[in-house]
Amino acid sequence: MCRGFAAIFLVTQAARRYCPAGDKFGLRSLKPFWKTILHLPRGLRVVIIPLMKSWSLAIFLTASLTVAGCVERDLHINSQPEGALVRVSHVELGRTPVTTPFLWHGDYEITLELDGYKTINTHASIMPKWYDVPPLDLLSELAPWTYYDRRELGFKMEKLVPPTDAELIERAREMQKKNLEPVEQPPR
Repeated sequence: MCRGFAAIFLVTQAARRYCPAGDKFGLRSLKPFWKTILHLPRGLRVVIIPLMKSWSLAIFLTASLTVAGCVERDLHINSQPEGALVRVSHVELGRTPVTTPFLWHGDYEITLELDGYKTINTHASIMPKWYDVPPLDLLSELAPWTYYDRRELGFKMEKLVPPTDAELIERAREMQKKNLEPVEQPPR
């Protein structure tokens, strides 16, 4: 996903378009790409520079675009004790320890559940590192190496203490009082 596959498609499509009719594989020569504009979906235009004259140059440029690096982002979530069910932004990921790739920085809602322990509902704010801040993010995507952005979140879960009989009776009385109160109707 972070490599130059779109560039491969564009170069090969442009080479096919300007290949001489009798030259099926473009081995002889290509017409110059002078002022060639390819239209992409959603109005995005890519201008191909008029320097491509042969398939070998097209292949070289395509290969050079595919060796560009990228940024791989992983979110690793662990809990003490392990085995808690993890949901990130209402998507179930599995049981801890769990690692998942993420694309976007920002605020994530995290829920951890484990029988016999209190459920944890929290937010994690994942801020971009220096190489993911615009305009440096473009350079980090084109660099010939790969950046690894691994974020780790650890949670300590508390044991669930069952309420005593007296606490249960008190809660029941409070609920009974609350249910007997009249409910105000909102104005129409």
